[in-house]
Amino acid sequence: MGPDKKAVALILAFGFIILLPTLMKRRERDVLEEFIESRPELLDSLARDLHIKRHGEEAYYRGEGGETLERIKQKAEEYNEALIREHPEIKGHSITVYHDPIRGEDLAVVDNETDKVVAVFNNDLKFQMSDVWQRDYCQQGEGSHSQSSTATPSLISRQPLFQGKAYRVDIPNWGIPGHATAGDIVRFEQEELGNELDVPAALIKELDKYRYSDVIWATKDKADAEYYLSEGMTEADISEF
Repeated sequence: MGPDKKAVALILAFGFIILLPTLMKRRERDVLEEFIESRPELLDSLARDLHIKRHGEEAYYRGEGGETLERIKQKAEEYNEALIREHPEIKGHSITVYHDPIRGEDLAVVDNETDKVVAVFNNDLKFQMSDVWQRDYCQQGEGSHSQSSTATPSLISRQPLFQGKAYRVDIPNWGIPGHATAGDIVRFEQEELGNELDVPAALIKELDKYRYSDVIWATKDKADAEYYLSEGMTEADISEF
């Protein structure tokens, strides 16, 4: 299940240019990754806020198992072999897994030995941490990261910027293969579902450079986002930014 036409318009005009660290220049992306890695206290605060937004203050502050945000301490080897392969530096270390027991969702992992954020799985947390970095750090170096005037802009960068509120529902797994690209999603919508998205073939080809999971899929209208609420979700699960 992919985004509707309004969602795709928002991706091309807003998501790729503003929300995705993967589309930044390599130097800026590295700085962002270092920022997220070094801010476990920010992650903790944002994870708490996300849990309260999802389930209410009572569920969080009551502190009962199965309801409150869980910070599970364990050995890295006890958690996930795939994470060890991706981050071999945590082998043998104690880690903390941020877990939403009501959703059954792991949000993030922190290395207790180095006090560094190892991985952030939840897209809303990724976006919020990126947003803090953009506000607090990018402005300090405004003008120092500008692209060369002789560089040829990509088709994506030439899309008009969307300004205003956007909405999204964070669903960990749409059932889409992990290797799928952003271009694959647009092709599926146009060729398999018959939705006329008016996305040029050249632009779709450029979208193939990016994994679908690196995209913040969003809508311009809240009513469109409500369409993606699954069973057990409420309006509180719609993120606005």
